[in-house]
Amino acid sequence: MTTKILLEETTFGMPSGNYDGSSQDWSADAQQGPGYYQGYSGLQTIHIQVTGFEGSLHIQGTLDSDPDVADWVEVYEFASGGTPLTQIQDVEALGQFAWMRVHVTDFSAGIIDLVTTQYQTGTLVITGSGTTNIPGTGDVLPSANCVYTIGAVNARYNSIYLCSGGVDSLGNITGGNISTSGNITATGNVTVSGNLTVGGTLVNSVHFLEAYANATYTLPGAFTEDPCRYSVVSANVNVPSSEFDTSTYTFTPQTAGYWEITAAYDVFRNSEASMAIKKNNSTVALAGSISAVTQQITKIIYLNGSTDYINIVNLGGNSESRSQSQSKSWFQARWAGE
Repeated sequence: MTTKILLEETTFGMPSGNYDGSSQDWSADAQQGPGYYQGYSGLQTIHIQVTGFEGSLHIQGTLDSDPDVADWVEVYEFASGGTPLTQIQDVEALGQFAWMRVHVTDFSAGIIDLVTTQYQTGTLVITGSGTTNIPGTGDVLPSANCVYTIGAVNARYNSIYLCSGGVDSLGNITGGNISTSGNITATGNVTVSGNLTVGGTLVNSVHFLEAYANATYTLPGAFTEDPCRYSVVSANVNVPSSEFDTSTYTFTPQTAGYWEITAAYDVFRNSEASMAIKKNNSTVALAGSISAVTQQITKIIYLNGSTDYINIVNLGGNSESRSQSQSKSWFQARWAGE
């Protein structure tokens, strides 16, 4: 059951809410009605409580989604009849109104203690299998294996308890809790502002790309920078292979966040040799040794997901012909998070 306060205590002559303390005619803020939640009965109970009240209370509803530009219709009128009235009244009304409000006229004395509307939302229990579109509010408690679709919820549910069959596709959910003993498969983005506790495995949370070099050529001497020539993308998970340019040997990921970059290359020159990780062609990591064959380097780097790119270079004192291969000359990028 959902209760919405249409108008809180308002005393004649005392400004409160949308009442300026002197106007006889004014409207309270609109509140969500049963039609806002879709699929539930329009039957509702309107509760009115006044003390020494003179004037009229017009309970109004609209089917429009935007209350600011809505066309309002009269649902029920409560009038004092020209004499001060002290009364508590409950009246049933029917209508799938998206929004409800109180419009006050001829307010000349007394207190409007409270005006509310109450309608059934309760608990929606799903039994059996198949695909079900879920309307309404409250708790959703599937009691059997099922597959169903949740659209944009926007806090219309208190909690969602998923059956062991899990969710086939998930829209946007803000507010409330999600508990499940099954799987949640999100076709879009899942944003968590609080804690995320996972008892199982986060499937497809990995973003990974690997490339390697397959070439024989002479490494330059005189400490001239040479691009590490990773020309074959050998593996990629949730990272398009096109994000690694095999002609310029650059990696430009389109997912923002921190990336762990690890690279290896045959840099042997029979002298001092090294390799470097560059971001936007500026060195961010450097590793080297004397007479090393395969050099390896790694660093976690933030990339903006659009223009930032990574390239790997090597350099050394002497020139040397070397054969690069998948086992010793490779590049890996793994997304670590935002």
